[in-house]
Amino acid sequence: MAPPPFRIGFLLFPRLTQLDLTGPYEIFSRLPGAEIELIAKTLDPVRSDRGLAIVPTTTLAACPPLDLVCVPGGPGTNDTLVDAEILDFTIADHVITAVLWYESRQEMRTGDFDNVSYSISFGGQTGIGLASPLSQGKPLLLGLEYLHRSAHALAPAVSRVPPGTVLPHDSLNLVPRVRLQTVGWDLPYREPSIYQAKTEWLNVFDWRVTIGYDLHHSRDRSNPAGQLGLNWDAITIQGCVLYIRGIGSIGNETPDWLGEFGVRRRAGKVFLRYESYGLESQLARGNTLVAGIGLHL
Repeated sequence: MAPPPFRIGFLLFPRLTQLDLTGPYEIFSRLPGAEIELIAKTLDPVRSDRGLAIVPTTTLAACPPLDLVCVPGGPGTNDTLVDAEILDFTIADHVITAVLWYESRQEMRTGDFDNVSYSISFGGQTGIGLASPLSQGKPLLLGLEYLHRSAHALAPAVSRVPPGTVLPHDSLNLVPRVRLQTVGWDLPYREPSIYQAKTEWLNVFDWRVTIGYDLHHSRDRSNPAGQLGLNWDAITIQGCVLYIRGIGSIGNETPDWLGEFGVRRRAGKVFLRYESYGLESQLARGNTLVAGIGLHL
């Protein structure tokens, strides 16, 4: 009885480097029992970075189960790795996807506030289906993680600490923290077509709900710690997406609340944000109005 075929898929995308595709193709095609597919979003020819047209053999939707997926290099790689359809395809067989998140906050003003704090979480997430109009017709994601936030004021200016006062340097530790969200809440899942040079209403809503147990804290707040976040992509104007985002929390989730309005592109965003972290005013700015620029790396 012949052994089952070993199915290999090469992902095609605009501006790939042809040699990065054809070199491995030559090697893998000589393996006994190898069956190779050239995969793209559609069956239309895909052009390499030097203009060579490569014809796919199947689409993302019609591709059979694969034993190995190869992603060539090239100038188009960065756009491909944040493409919602391609990302979903490459992790479709992953029962659990690892997730790591980090944020650092700094306030530095001469003669005033000088405060540093950070947050980090790690865990895993998985798709659970339950597609509905509330999730833009796409499956939901369920995550389980550990969230650590440093003390709210790691380095306050000495002049702002009353004599004889011992500052609490305890951190927030949510274990476990359960997260339910739409795929569009996290930036890597954002549909890249909304950044094309066109003007149209988007009216896309994304949301996230978290609930966790605060194992150790310095703020005297009761469990559970929870948070609700909403994001509305309203309109794209020649590839510039106007959005509004809001967050509200209970317990020791932070921030207590946040409101943000901005314009987002593939490379980054500019925004106006007003937020509250419920901090002691002599240590750090609890309510902060921020005008900022963010880069997506």
